[in-house]
Amino acid sequence: MSVTAVDQLYALYPQVHRQILTLGEINRYLSELPFQLSKEFYDLYLSTNGFDRVIQFFGFGKFYCLSEAIETYRACISERGYRANWFPLMAHEESLFIVVGSSQQEIVSPVFRIFPDDFELYATGNSEPRLHFPSLTELLLEEVQSYLRD
Repeated sequence: MSVTAVDQLYALYPQVHRQILTLGEINRYLSELPFQLSKEFYDLYLSTNGFDRVIQFFGFGKFYCLSEAIETYRACISERGYRANWFPLMAHEESLFIVVGSSQQEIVSPVFRIFPDDFELYATGNSEPRLHFPSLTELLLEEVQSYLRD
């Protein structure tokens, strides 16, 4: 799971303060959602509540703490074309990285990239979000590799 990737990120950024959530806290945040998020998602937020602004994913991205993710979900859900089971993880330039919830809890969370300017296209079926990473773990490991390459 992404716990090892999370540990690797914190090792690269020792100045970042690590905050974690309990299962009860996560459940309280997510209780309003009409879908289930993956085990991988829960494991991630049990090991870190997002990342401090010091870690800018892929140079520009802000990985949300769970309260920010819920606020972003609430802001987006009223937008035409934003689907009720899309849950935001990270803001990156002019886009959002999301996971897709389902009626049953899945093991992993594929990560998609969406663009608010394309919400109307999503609504009409003329565009679909692009799969960016097959899992949260892959997203985190790619950030570790990106840091090590630079």
